[in-house]
Amino acid sequence: MFFRQSIGIIGAASVLALVAVTHAAAQGDQYPSKPIRILVGSVPGGTPDLIGRTIGEKFQAYLGQPGVAENRPGAGGALAAELVAKSPPDGYTVVIGISTVLASTPALYRNAPFDPLTSFAPVAGTAIQDFLLVVNPAVKAQNLREFIALAKAEPGKINYASAGNSSPHHLGMELLKRAAGIDIVHVPYRGAPAAVPDLLSGQISAMLISYVIAKPHLAAGKMRALGMTSPERRAEAPEIPTVIEGGVPGYTHNTWIAVLAAAGTPAPIVAKLGAAIDAIIALPDVKTRFAALGLDPWSKKPDEILATIRSEVAVYTKLIQDAGIRVD
Repeated sequence: MFFRQSIGIIGAASVLALVAVTHAAAQGDQYPSKPIRILVGSVPGGTPDLIGRTIGEKFQAYLGQPGVAENRPGAGGALAAELVAKSPPDGYTVVIGISTVLASTPALYRNAPFDPLTSFAPVAGTAIQDFLLVVNPAVKAQNLREFIALAKAEPGKINYASAGNSSPHHLGMELLKRAAGIDIVHVPYRGAPAAVPDLLSGQISAMLISYVIAKPHLAAGKMRALGMTSPERRAEAPEIPTVIEGGVPGYTHNTWIAVLAAAGTPAPIVAKLGAAIDAIIALPDVKTRFAALGLDPWSKKPDEILATIRSEVAVYTKLIQDAGIRVD
């Protein structure tokens, strides 16, 4: 009797499992049946925004539904991620996730709005970006070594801008401060574009910025380049040395950007959305657009994205604790 009951229970469990798998597959086949919201944690015109819009405008061709980019700046980009983490796990709301925002959040908040390792279903990588350290020409430093020497001679007198607390610009400069042993003052802005006018006017002395944004100002003599944060010199600016060459051994800094859905999103939906994004970022016109933005391709699968987040959480947790950075 017990044996027959066990078989019945096992059989029922198998049927339920089969139904669940069949239902998930059906969800994947039917998805999407309405537009997909693409939340961006930055203001219009920033790199995450441009990536979100570039991908979203191609969704119609690859998924049969449009991707609608929606700017939700706040908390250094964490607000958009929080909204997606708390959204229904149906693949209709995704976020343009920024590596530094994801990896730094656990250490920044007493009650973190999400856990980067458990709150999301990573979908696909898109691009990776290095930065350029620039200064206003009035700063009496022609190169990075002179800038470091000046900062050491006048601790706390030089300031630098960022796109906000815990933004890639902020954390990258904090890493540089520790690596170079200097004391400079952080001035957060609501997005990188908002900081540029003050850098050009001289109210701000220094900033990490994308080379693409800096290029016309460098040509006009309104900014001075001190060093690329990439491991090697960039092909588009071979005349600019790296920060490592400028006297800070081992220093590199970049940010990668990926699309994430809410944890629990069915695997077939994640796979379908990820395949579309992979195809989109491989398009020649998208590659050209990304290159014009100073972006390198970062085509990564969900497990690779999760592993990268895990390793970076450790790095940024230590940095944030050492620097005493908090946002609440």
